Amino acid sequence: MSSLLVRFLSEEVGQGMTEYALIISILALAVFIAMKVMGEEITNLLNRAVDALKNENAAVNWDLGPGIFET
Repeated sequence: MSSLLVRFLSEEVGQGMTEYALIISILALAVFIAMKVMGEEITNLLNRAVDALKNENAAVNWDLGPGIFET
């Protein structure tokens, strides 16, 4: 019985896949949080770009304003 327990605890099969799954989960969570925080800013930027492409003669103000990382 003890050899079975020792073998079970020493096996590393699947450990790499678990680590990759954790990394992917953390990255997905970070992207989700970034989209929630900056989603409206990104939407506004893309909408201004689309408007500028629709109206070639319009002057575009690409000033993004104060960012979330600026004080």
